[in-house]
Amino acid sequence: MTKRLISSLIASALLTAVLPSAALAAGKAPVFETDFESDKGITLKDGAELRDGKSGKGLFLDGADDYALLPKNIISDEMTISAWVKQDRKNVWGRLFDLGEDSSENFFFAPCSGSASRVEAKSKAGAVSMDADEFESTGVWAYYTVTADKDSFKLYRDGRLISEKSAGGMKLSDIKNTLNYIGKSHYDGDAFFAGMVDDLKIYDRVLSEDEILSDMAENFDYNDKKEVVTVYTSDFKDGQIIFGDSIDLPYVKIGNEELIWTASPEGVIDTATGRITQADTATEVTLSAGFGNKDTQLTTFDGLNFKVMIPPKSIPPFTVSVNAADRSKDISDNMWGLFFEDINSAADGGLYAELVQNGSFEYPENMYSWTAVDGTAEVKAEGGMNANNPSYVTVSGGAISNDGYMGMYVEEGKSYDVSLRAKGSAVMVAQLADENGNIMSSAKLDLLNGYEAEGNNPDWTKLTGTLKADKTTENARLMIAVNGTADIDVVSLMPQDTYKGHGLRRDFCEALEEMQPKFMRFPGGCAVEGRTMDLAYNWKDTVGDISERKMMENIWNTSSEPYIMSYGLGFYEYFQLCEDMGMEPVPILNCGLAWRTLCR
Repeated sequence: MTKRLISSLIASALLTAVLPSAALAAGKAPVFETDFESDKGITLKDGAELRDGKSGKGLFLDGADDYALLPKNIISDEMTISAWVKQDRKNVWGRLFDLGEDSSENFFFAPCSGSASRVEAKSKAGAVSMDADEFESTGVWAYYTVTADKDSFKLYRDGRLISEKSAGGMKLSDIKNTLNYIGKSHYDGDAFFAGMVDDLKIYDRVLSEDEILSDMAENFDYNDKKEVVTVYTSDFKDGQIIFGDSIDLPYVKIGNEELIWTASPEGVIDTATGRITQADTATEVTLSAGFGNKDTQLTTFDGLNFKVMIPPKSIPPFTVSVNAADRSKDISDNMWGLFFEDINSAADGGLYAELVQNGSFEYPENMYSWTAVDGTAEVKAEGGMNANNPSYVTVSGGAISNDGYMGMYVEEGKSYDVSLRAKGSAVMVAQLADENGNIMSSAKLDLLNGYEAEGNNPDWTKLTGTLKADKTTENARLMIAVNGTADIDVVSLMPQDTYKGHGLRRDFCEALEEMQPKFMRFPGGCAVEGRTMDLAYNWKDTVGDISERKMMENIWNTSSEPYIMSYGLGFYEYFQLCEDMGMEPVPILNCGLAWRTLCR
């Protein structure tokens, strides 16, 4: 009771001092808040405890399997969620909160996702994820605030905006939220949060930065002040030489206290305005950052002093002398090259010219990017082509349609090679359709017409044909119509016009060629690690016939959309590209450590 009463009195005073009167209007209070002095409003699960926290009691989570449940249905279209957080250890993907139904629709914040902090929301309509470049070290209290509406997501740490991203019109209220967690993820494989949580607040509106700082001031001590000053001065460099007539000094105000600078000697830098008065000789000035109220008490901190040099009046701001005739030292031509990583669809859907996505039906959702049109289409694994490619689809009396990577880009007058593996007794027709469903080209693929069987699996036959686009469109589709019943696998639509005929996009490769690179590093860094060793990049899976290459989940699979490596662009193709461009190949191999191993 004492903690709540004192906090209320402080909050009232700070709000009166800092915020406009409109902020005190009815309806501005949190829709849910807990200071964890009791378990009222929350349910402690599997050993979660209330222990000494930031002020009074806080929620302790050991990071093994304990967590707390929040009330149901607390998500709104506009939200602010804030809390004091102290991590005992960096449990990768451990959640501060995860509100939702399951992993298919949720809204979460993870202070550590391996190399950053992550905010993500996912509904049936789509997903938005946002990373921050910095995440809190262990053993330190930090005040985290997440705001979200249809326009943007924002993440604040200690009242400072550290990341912002467009929400693209996302409607948070579309997310079902009957299981709202503190400390637990909706993804079964994720770790639990390890540490303390205190003073959790949830609003049904987006708070301003001043309001966030005011909330933060309710539970603010010496260590918090030092941490805030450290954060706000982190970009201010010691030992600077300051040219010009002014200097920008970092500033923040929290409640009725603020970051205050003092300078020694006095008279050179006006710390209130940043104005500089140059002397006849160079002057070294020590700037000290403190926090408090200039009319009452100023708190200073050891280690937050910065020396700057103010040049004399006689020295111009900048003088640059260049002797173009003196090359000094030669730079090797071999130091200019390409670093390639399969990220943001750089390989499949990018450099690799294949237009069909999920041509082997091996995505976690086997029919992803495919649509059944009339008839029946059933995914099977019995009697598949091989162990790396067991899944296929049986189509009877209808058609299947593939829309590629958010649409297929085809150009008027250009030809495209279509191929697939099949077994059964049917006549098939491959069709290239435009965005309106109009058929631009057709090719007959006849299982009854004496095609040679695949050498590695005599039950399967490779059928090929050629399609030609009669218009340019970004939203073409490939359709396979079946008269009869056929098992279909390894469907491909490849432009005939590729870079030197080797299956990579001509436009991309020619742009890279113009850079005159001397080497290429491939296939990436994190992409090689994999989340676990079972998902690590294995170059042996990326060579040989495309039907025998093992599809693999990409480590950058961070949203609701699958990100799978088909390995159509594999080590053979990388080496071929290096040969075609005269580059030295620099292949990257996994050293026996997965991404999660490195993060832990």
